Amino acid sequence: QRPTYSQLYYELKKVGLKPKDLRKLFATKLVDKGLGIKDIMEVMGWSALQTADSYLHMLFHFLFYRCMQ
Repeated sequence: QRPTYSQLYYELKKVGLKPKDLRKLFATKLVDKGLGIKDIMEVMGWSALQTADSYLHMLFHFLFYRCMQ
């Protein structure tokens, strides 16, 4: 049986995470796999670049870190 949103939220909260943290992780993994911003926007359900703004700064930091390794 699939967990409810409330159950998932409770389990995430126990380890200090929020649902948006999972979205950021997923978006980061898409970047890691080489997807472009247009593809990421489609997969994440973002219709406008402004919607992605809160995620983009994190993605750019991730890419910079990857390039410096």
